[in-house]
Amino acid sequence: MRRIGPILLSLLAAFVLIAGCARRPGRQPSTTPYAPVTEAEAESAAELSTEDRAPDYDPSAVLDVATSWQQNYALSYSFYRDGDGESVVMEAKCGDYYQAMDQMTGIITYLTQEDGYVMEYMLDNNAGIGTQTIVTDSTVANANSGFVQLSACDPYLPVYANVEKAGTDYVAKRDATRYKQTQLDEAGDPQRIAYIWIDDEYGFVSRCELYEADGTLLLRWELQSFTTGVQEDSVRLDLNKFKLTNQ
Repeated sequence: MRRIGPILLSLLAAFVLIAGCARRPGRQPSTTPYAPVTEAEAESAAELSTEDRAPDYDPSAVLDVATSWQQNYALSYSFYRDGDGESVVMEAKCGDYYQAMDQMTGIITYLTQEDGYVMEYMLDNNAGIGTQTIVTDSTVANANSGFVQLSACDPYLPVYANVEKAGTDYVAKRDATRYKQTQLDEAGDPQRIAYIWIDDEYGFVSRCELYEADGTLLLRWELQSFTTGVQEDSVRLDLNKFKLTNQ
């Protein structure tokens, strides 16, 4: 399996947002265990940023990022990047099963937990073919999904000097707080502007829009649906529908 690694997206470290959110939605999940950003990691990320965190801030403004939902959920999100068009990615995870499908390509990433290893399947839903790979020393429970990586948020987001609260909103029928982050050029003029919606309940990024200073949209992604408490039957796939080869 191609490993993406455990690094969480920092929306504040020199606009890591630009590189992180631009990843293609069809990427494979990482089997490195997910861990929320620690205070030390957040401070380290801040040192890389040209926009320092405000010296005086209210500690209560630091986001409470929850992770409990990541073991059992079903969701979908749209993804647009300049030049690539827009697609919708569907993800679900429960127990020993995880799946994600990019509707534009029809490619499905499917993980199943076996005794001491993970079986990874890359399936072409349109052609009815796929590959299977054994991934050792991993578990489905610890797999970082595409959405988990894409939506991971630096809990210090609200207290950075280049971030301002821009109102409240609803994303996928869920309460969210909207923030505006401005990257300045060497002359102090706006270079790029990001709008970031943070889910009020779980603290993940539920929507993101990145613009050039002239208003050109570079990328956008948005949560379309979200639920927890799904059953394994709704995540498990019938592999008999695919002609599989080993990889």
